[in-house]
Amino acid sequence: MRFGPAGNSRRFYDEGFKRTEQAFCWLHDLGLTAYEYSMGRGVHLSEETARAAGREAQKYGILTSVHAPYFINCCSPDAGRREKSVDYLMQAARAAAWLGAERVVFHVGAPVHQEREAAMNLARATIGQAHASLDAAGLGAITLCPETMGRMSQTGTLDEVLSLCARDSRLIPALDFGHLHAIGQGALNSEADFGAALQKMVDALGFARAKHFHVHFSHIDFGPKGEKRHMNFSDAGYGPDFRRLAPVLVEMGLEPVVICESAGDQADDAVEMQRMVREFKQDPAAFRDCERMPDMI
Repeated sequence: MRFGPAGNSRRFYDEGFKRTEQAFCWLHDLGLTAYEYSMGRGVHLSEETARAAGREAQKYGILTSVHAPYFINCCSPDAGRREKSVDYLMQAARAAAWLGAERVVFHVGAPVHQEREAAMNLARATIGQAHASLDAAGLGAITLCPETMGRMSQTGTLDEVLSLCARDSRLIPALDFGHLHAIGQGALNSEADFGAALQKMVDALGFARAKHFHVHFSHIDFGPKGEKRHMNFSDAGYGPDFRRLAPVLVEMGLEPVVICESAGDQADDAVEMQRMVREFKQDPAAFRDCERMPDMI
C-alpha cells in the first residue's frame, strides 16, 4: 500500500513551505509515498511547473495522482456539458502526464432530472468518448478512476461505480470511504461493513483488477442528504474509523493507493493510517485487542 495526502496540509505551509514542488521531499521525510494533486477548481498548472514537480516526485519515490475538475458531469442531459466534461478529463490527463501521474480521479456527475439508469448510460458513453480522445492524444496510458460520492443527488453509489468499471476494463474504482459512510448514514462501523464493500468490488472486477484500487479516506460530517464536510482525525466523534478498515485491507491482500482527504491534517492523518497498517501486520491480535475508539457517526 501507498499512503499520502490530497494536496498540501496546514503543517506544510506552517513550516514555511510554499510550492508543491517542495512537498515531495517533505512527504518523503514523513515516510509517505503518495500524493494527489487537486485540480478540482480547474487545471491551472503549466507544463513547466508540472514537469518540475514530477521530477521531484520521482526523485523521492512519491507516486502521484490527479483529481480532475469538479465541473465534470458525464451524465448531463446537455450534450454540450458532456462534451465539456470530456475536455476537462483531457486537461487533467495531460497535466497528469506532465506530472508523471498514472491516475485521474473524477466525479461522474449528477442525473439532473433523469432516471438513474438513463444517466448511467450517458456516463458510459461519455467515458467512452474520453477514452477515445485520450488515445488520439497519446494519453491512453492514463487510468481514469470514477469516485464514489457522498450524496444520493450525485451519480456514484458503490454499485454505480462498480457497474461502470465492470463494463470497461480501463477504469479503476476510487472508493471514498467517507462518502460511502455519509451516503449510508453512518454505514461503515465494523470490519464486516468494510469487508462487505470490498468483497463486492472484488466480485465485480476480479481480484487482479481490484487489488490496486484507489482510496480516498477521511472522517466526515453528514446529514439526511449525505455528505456535509470532511473532518480531521482529531475531530472527535466522526467516522469512519480506519482502524476497522486496516485489518480488512491486509487480510484480503489488497494494496491500494490510499489518499487522505482530511480537512487540513491530511498528511499527518495519512501517516497515522500507514502506522495502523504496519501495527496490524506486526501483531494482529494485539491490534484488535487494544482499546477501540467509540462508535462514530
